[in-house]
Amino acid sequence: MKRKKIAAVVGACALAMALSVSGAALAAPLTSGAPAAAGVSSGSDMTAASSRAAADAMKRQTDDMRAKMDQAAQKWAMLTAAQKEQIYSLMQQQADVQGKILDTYVSLGIIDQAAAAQMKQQMSARLAALRQDGKMPLPGRMGGGGSRGKAGAPDSASSQ
Repeated sequence: MKRKKIAAVVGACALAMALSVSGAALAAPLTSGAPAAAGVSSGSDMTAASSRAAADAMKRQTDDMRAKMDQAAQKWAMLTAAQKEQIYSLMQQQADVQGKILDTYVSLGIIDQAAAAQMKQQMSARLAALRQDGKMPLPGRMGGGGSRGKAGAPDSASSQ
């Protein structure tokens, strides 16, 4: 009989934790009835509430990131042409290193020369478009932002 009570308490606690219930629900007296007797909401109610909470948290994170990016873009706009050129020069150096990596892939037989040439051309086009647009580049993205079909993005000219 004692084992059954311990098992019921452990099971109810595990269920309560799995459903992310409040501490008050855990402190409620446990009976041999369903978890609702301990003050626990139904699983679907908790799942919907958890989903809403997660969506709200994600929206707050996105809004915070967007505000930070807007602030950074404002600071970028205030830089002199020489300061911006310093960043563009570093990005060109990065593209040169990536080109050397592609050349090594070719020499090792990982990719063919045509693929390497196309990737180098795309990197060059993205960097040129970035300079022309004057927008703040993001590290590692060459300013492309992962968007396809924009000027300088892969296959933007060939798909027309």
